[in-house]
Amino acid sequence: MPTIHGHSDKFRTNTTNVYTTINPGDGNRLLLDVSQNTYSLRGTDAAEASSTSSVINATAHAAKIGDIIEFTAGALSGERRIVISTTTNTITVNSPFSAAPSTDAFSIFKPDIIKLTSAGTIPVSMVTADDVVDFFDTPLLVASSTNIPASASAPLTVVASLAADVGSIEISDTTGEYIGVYSDPAGTPVLECIIGPGHNGPIPVQLAAGTVIGVRNMQNATISTGFLAINFIG
Repeated sequence: MPTIHGHSDKFRTNTTNVYTTINPGDGNRLLLDVSQNTYSLRGTDAAEASSTSSVINATAHAAKIGDIIEFTAGALSGERRIVISTTTNTITVNSPFSAAPSTDAFSIFKPDIIKLTSAGTIPVSMVTADDVVDFFDTPLLVASSTNIPASASAPLTVVASLAADVGSIEISDTTGEYIGVYSDPAGTPVLECIIGPGHNGPIPVQLAAGTVIGVRNMQNATISTGFLAINFIG
């Protein structure tokens, strides 16, 4: 059985999420090893009242230790931290954000891997990053204080006018109900999509800039518990 021989690292460079080691090879050659950490979207959520700069309150969140939290709205938009511990309703990060968040939306990114093809190559494609172009006028809808209407009632207006064209929405829901998303809620409501109970993730939907958005229960019962947040993606 052949023996695999290794060499201790002689040089190491370290930047955020990228690790490079230079090792001695045969003769005068040096071997360069690069490890790149990659992340993919796990879901979205929103901070709740009484969050601090280090501990985010988010009921029934999806974050796990090692994930990255990035705020997508409010004063902390663009700031990222690593999750170091969680409970059912809280997220603790490795270092404080620049301030305590308001009820602002954030994305949760999970560690991922780069997969090689059978030929040993890494497939690469160039994509245009989508941006969050809008969210609820009150970013986090707290159903206990602002009830989501029953199906027999007019939808609750949550966005008075979309800031830009939308191609999809990212949802974080803890109400456990089927919720309809409507355009023109105060006029002739048009059902654009349905959020499934506890849905956390994207739904493709085309909405024009300036559209008024509303929500209501798909069943004839008022929703008075749970939270709902939607990022509108351009």
